[in-house]
Amino acid sequence: MKFSPTSAAHMAAITTLISLAAFTSPLANAVEWDGSINLLLGSKQLDSDDWPGMDQQGSMLLTFDIRPAASPVALAADLMFSAEEKGDITAGTAELHLGPRWYIDNSSAFTPYLGAGVVAVNVLIENDDDDIADKEDSGNGWWAGAGVRYQFDEHFQAVLDVRYSDATVTIDDNERQAGGSNFAIGAGYRW
Repeated sequence: MKFSPTSAAHMAAITTLISLAAFTSPLANAVEWDGSINLLLGSKQLDSDDWPGMDQQGSMLLTFDIRPAASPVALAADLMFSAEEKGDITAGTAELHLGPRWYIDNSSAFTPYLGAGVVAVNVLIENDDDDIADKEDSGNGWWAGAGVRYQFDEHFQAVLDVRYSDATVTIDDNERQAGGSNFAIGAGYRW
């Protein structure tokens, strides 16, 4: 599955800029920071009317967030990719999720969280038949999610994440819902 180099580059550039801004901020020297990066694998469920036979897609989610250590609210920048292949056709999405993530800190190793914000979605439908053109479109919308992380030690954690995204794209002059519900589990690093 290939995604538009331009769209992937834009998503990578935005994520990189957010990361650099957080780490190079003048406040970085005055404030202790808490952050995490996680890799999760899961399943994305799209609208079955818009994506017949391709509505169950495998997904990969890369989450990143950073916050002042004394604050329960972090700035989240997450990338999610999903795809499904059926015959000669592969359909997939690439999503950039930006917004706040609120951690409900407690005295246990389990920390639940809630998040929401804006989403930019790129959809690509690729056909292996050279006589049929690939189809691609982008859209914007919103996302909301919840999850829990389990802290093994000071730095390593397991993460369970459930989220929903809503964004519309136009393929073959038909509007399609490119977002959907995603369930993922993975692990990561916290500092």
